[in-house]
Amino acid sequence: MGQLIQTVRTYVGLGMRLGRALELAGVPRSSYYYRPTGTPKGKASSTHTRNVDGTVITNAQLVERIEALLAEEFIDYGYKRVAHALKRAGWIVNVKKVYRLMKQHKLLYPPRKATRRDKAYVAHTRPRALYPFHVIEVDIKYVWIEGLRRHAYLVTFLCVLSRFAIVWELGRTMNSSQVCALVDQVLAHPLVMAVGRDGALSFSIRTDNGPQFIAKKLARALTRLGLYHEFIHPGTPQQNGHIEGFHSTVERRVCQDYELAGFGQANEVFERFFQTYNYKRIMAGINYLTPYECLCKWAYENGVELPKPDPQLLTHTPFFRKLHP
Repeated sequence: MGQLIQTVRTYVGLGMRLGRALELAGVPRSSYYYRPTGTPKGKASSTHTRNVDGTVITNAQLVERIEALLAEEFIDYGYKRVAHALKRAGWIVNVKKVYRLMKQHKLLYPPRKATRRDKAYVAHTRPRALYPFHVIEVDIKYVWIEGLRRHAYLVTFLCVLSRFAIVWELGRTMNSSQVCALVDQVLAHPLVMAVGRDGALSFSIRTDNGPQFIAKKLARALTRLGLYHEFIHPGTPQQNGHIEGFHSTVERRVCQDYELAGFGQANEVFERFFQTYNYKRIMAGINYLTPYECLCKWAYENGVELPKPDPQLLTHTPFFRKLHP
């Protein structure tokens, strides 16, 4: 457009009428007379944010709240989850503003590298969970204990529907006997018992083909307990995708952030991590709820009463107060 306008000015300088020159060049009269002001286009960015209780804070104060949120242990939110967390706290703010402020103050997490996918995933092998604990994914992760210069074994039982980590154990070894003991803990868990309604609903576990899971001892125990056991295909961890994604979070928020001196410290760190994960950490995959809130939502809609945990574990959001007035 700039070159066309310069051409128009050249012909006008040679004596051609402005209207004729604009018509020949195909330049609108408004474009010819436009002079940039140097200010950004569009509506000016807001400088304040309002809370539902009437409180008003500046953008600088909002950034301080975002920094405080991201500074919490085991919290690694991107701008979308930060926006939802602020809304849960009552702030009237949209995702675009949160992105702009986090970008200006270098609070955005670097984009993750996309993993290479050379083969198509088998769609029908994705677990279909119809209610909480209907399908429970189980897997083992190696955790490096720096003080002992060795790996430990972290096994977790994860609800597919709510992403709630039911039970876990960190040990020097992990065999079928330990897995059997954890299965007993799962069935005795108050939340599982409340959802199961005295055996009215059935549960199944989904594992890979590790030696702890293919052992006859575990098979006999699951048969005795009436649990269905399904295996993913060898070499396809994506078929256990929920627990694999959970282990990704463990790697980022625990293994990479903490230099564990021994099993005592490791168990303390993981205890705090699992409490944060289950009761405070919102997740996009379950509609920006915490796993416990997801369970509460299902229970509320299905007339099931769940036992309440320690109040200090809960985030007192408008959503949670609606379910538990």
